Amino acid sequence: REASRESPVRVKHRARREPSNPRRVERGESEGPQPEPTLDDLLDAIDDDGIGGERFDLLTRTLRDGRYRLRIVASDAASCPDEPLTAEAISDVFTVDNTRPRVVRTAIRRDGQGIPTAIPVSDATSPIAGVRYRLAGEREWRPAAAEDGIFDSPREVARLGPLPPGPGVVEVMVTDVAGNIALDRIAYRPPGAPQPRPMARSGGSRSAPSRR
Repeated sequence: REASRESPVRVKHRARREPSNPRRVERGESEGPQPEPTLDDLLDAIDDDGIGGERFDLLTRTLRDGRYRLRIVASDAASCPDEPLTAEAISDVFTVDNTRPRVVRTAIRRDGQGIPTAIPVSDATSPIAGVRYRLAGEREWRPAAAEDGIFDSPREVARLGPLPPGPGVVEVMVTDVAGNIALDRIAYRPPGAPQPRPMARSGGSRSAPSRR
């Protein structure tokens, strides 16, 4: 489900000094109608050294997934309490996505030997950015190809290259455009091959088999 709410996040900004060469308005003089300030207008006075204002970082990890708009209020009330001025702007809508994508294991397609050939992946909020895979024990990841030609939507199918006959395990890494990463391991084996025997748990009390 793609989140669709738009919640303004309010951030107050206090200017530390007046802009250089401000235009003075005499009593009775009218400046005329002024356009609403934009977010860029509020930030134009801030140079690389931070002169003209302050910089704030929004920690999106504290927000729920969804679509937001940022409201910024600039005020000089701290330095001019008698005649304070304020300006306000609202940003464009942006998406917060802190949830990892996933492999849709129930829809994995396999060939006649049980080898996975196409793996559906999905994300609740953001488009899929890419899928990589490797055999268990390998160090290098291989890029998977999008079945429709490009990874650009929240639901995609990744096509894998040739894999050796089983039994084996392929590891899959899925990344969304927000940078969230999901890892999954998919085991495969030829049809009719016995399931691998479970390994004994470490520290257990299972006795060794007797010899005859």
